[in-house]
Amino acid sequence: MRRLLLPLLLAAAAGAAPDRAEITAKVTYLVPEGAYVEAGSDQGLAAGETGTVLRDGRPVAKAEIVAVSSRSARVRVFDGDIRLGDLVQFEAVAAPKAPEAPPDQAPKKPEAAEPFVPLLEKQKATARVSSPRNVSHGWVTLNQYVQTGSDEEFFRTTLSSAGDIQRLWGKPWAFDWSFNLSGRGGDAFSDSALEGARLDVYELALSRRLGESGLLRLGRFVPRALPSVGYVDGGLVEQRLAPHLRGGAILGFAPTVDELVPSLDAPMAVLYGTLDAGDRKGDRFTGTLGALGSLYEGDMDRFAAVFDMFGRVGILDLSADGVVDFDVGSQQFTSGTRLTELNADLTARLAKGTRLRAGTDHYENLDTAAERAGLPYLDPLVFEGSGWRYYVGGTQNLPARLTLDVTVNFIDAPDTGDTTNWYASLTKYGVFGSDVASVSLSVYSLEGFDVEGLGGRLTAYVPLGKLTLQGGVGFTAFDPDVATEFDVTDVNFFASYQISRKWTVQGGVTAAIGDSADYVGFDAGVTYRW
Repeated sequence: MRRLLLPLLLAAAAGAAPDRAEITAKVTYLVPEGAYVEAGSDQGLAAGETGTVLRDGRPVAKAEIVAVSSRSARVRVFDGDIRLGDLVQFEAVAAPKAPEAPPDQAPKKPEAAEPFVPLLEKQKATARVSSPRNVSHGWVTLNQYVQTGSDEEFFRTTLSSAGDIQRLWGKPWAFDWSFNLSGRGGDAFSDSALEGARLDVYELALSRRLGESGLLRLGRFVPRALPSVGYVDGGLVEQRLAPHLRGGAILGFAPTVDELVPSLDAPMAVLYGTLDAGDRKGDRFTGTLGALGSLYEGDMDRFAAVFDMFGRVGILDLSADGVVDFDVGSQQFTSGTRLTELNADLTARLAKGTRLRAGTDHYENLDTAAERAGLPYLDPLVFEGSGWRYYVGGTQNLPARLTLDVTVNFIDAPDTGDTTNWYASLTKYGVFGSDVASVSLSVYSLEGFDVEGLGGRLTAYVPLGKLTLQGGVGFTAFDPDVATEFDVTDVNFFASYQISRKWTVQGGVTAAIGDSADYVGFDAGVTYRW
């Protein structure tokens, strides 16, 4: 009997412990208070559970489920931001299963409780519940903008949409899309490439999971592991090679630079590897390094090293991405190996509500045949400029639900030389009787040729149930010796009303005031979400 006691206790403890499983859900659309994800109670999610927001495999925020339906959930986001296409990783808890009784001890229904079925009656088949298929989330917006004023008139009609379909045909396939179709006209752009109709396709891709850790992607996309590669029309294959190492390859064509039109002029190939280590709740590192090569009209045009990484150690978060281009003979206005792109940011989480940050940005126009073909004219100054921005700043939560954000920029650019400017904003939350309503005052320095002064904007965000109001006023305050001491530059007001869970109408007006711009623009649109 004693020999059976310990196994029985262990079995009872195992049966009482809930099963935990990681659930990763994609962000399908955004709302002012957070976002919706593509998983719900059918996948084991419940209100109150928390998760981690991942972007390109890196944690960028926290999320908490505030409402859940069978196939979707609404989350509140904190300690960061969230975007369309991000992933939210939850650790869902499944309800424990009741232990099954042995066959000889299973309770039986009384004979009287069993329904009487005539022998000649047609027997009913057992209902089968099919697995989820063709689960879709997304949005489509139709918007009309009209501009009138003392300058030339302008109008723009835009149809935009983004979304995905998961579990295509009940298989592990998915389809993602994002595009913008616009028609523009008016006297303002009568001699410009902006006139007429234009279709910009940002994503149109089929993807399939390969086993537990592989991915196949076909169509137009931006590689999530290496966003600096840019748009690709082709295919991607990624597979886990070791517990902390993934490898991938991309083969396709680069669309035209100016209009993102599919083209066969610039075939490209990318090989990359991703190293990830650490605990997502503690210190961790994710880094991707790749090699990019491309041709243009049959000649070698570009060879570059591309990298993207995120690391967290203690209170420090470090993110960086960039591109190093090597001279392969296609350069006309530059020469040698060049750092053409760099974005680096270091954040210190000193305490709750206190963040310090520092970083640098750098970007150069590529001196390649493909890039030069997309320019309306060639000018050596376009490629010789090499600008840098270094910045320091911080965010601090203050009493009375105030948040202060300050950034100081040190800029070294050929057209401006060495300049220093700053930006500061003070936001008050919990106004107009709403916990999420806010008023913000932003002020920034203005520097340029014979110009010195301040610019600023006062904005308000007020959600009133299904109605949301937003407004703002822009202003400048120059040195009296240079220009008017204080000028209001623009005024705008926007409103949106949620007719139903899926339909929203929105509209607004913007008035620009000043010598260089004097016009009024009207916006009106409707959005459908599913």
